[in-house]
Amino acid sequence: MELTVETVKPMDKRFKKADDATIQSWINVAKPMIEASGLPESQLSYGWQLLSAHVGTQLLNRSSNVSSKTMGPLTMSYFDWSSVNTDPFLDMYNDLLSRYGLSLLGRNRVQFL
Repeated sequence: MELTVETVKPMDKRFKKADDATIQSWINVAKPMIEASGLPESQLSYGWQLLSAHVGTQLLNRSSNVSSKTMGPLTMSYFDWSSVNTDPFLDMYNDLLSRYGLSLLGRNRVQFL
């Protein structure tokens, strides 16, 4: 089972601006989780595509809503999730998991086993 950059890139207009190495990293991050997901063999590629797009969406969303506070030599950065809704790829992935009675992923974050 393999997933290519060419499969993930057209899923969102923002992905077209990402270089191939970046999208490949999203695919690589999602792969171990898909392998352990419990999805049937016939759904692994589709699930992997959705989860890779979810990883990319979450990482692209992080560029906004990031705040930093500096006090002297210390800087603290944090991300405000309150204004970020779930992405459609997470919703579709959770629908897929639900169809097979599998545990859903949490909202607004990528979870790793």
